[in-house]
Amino acid sequence: MTVRITVSADYDATPDAVWAVLEPIESHVEWMADAEVIRFRGSQTRGTGTTFTLDPLDDGRRTRFTWQEELHFPWWVGGPLGERVGGQQLMRRIWAGNLRRLRSLVERAP
Repeated sequence: MTVRITVSADYDATPDAVWAVLEPIESHVEWMADAEVIRFRGSQTRGTGTTFTLDPLDDGRRTRFTWQEELHFPWWVGGPLGERVGGQQLMRRIWAGNLRRLRSLVERAP
């Protein structure tokens, strides 16, 4: 079973400003409560294989960031049973908090 999660947030920043904060994936630990460290398996840390949706709002002065992901829970967090029993609600709540923390970084960016 796969847990599919989608969360969105609107920011008072241009899509370029939001992307400038999102693009360095290794810095996501600054705003993601569920991540302690991000390790890359190869030399590629940008580009193909990384997808975010940024929709301009108010003639491009604001941005809607939509985060979608599919997860498979490891055995130590319940595996398939954890996915079925509250996994989606728990992760959606965590990720909504992540997007609130991201707001402070995005909206203060130059």
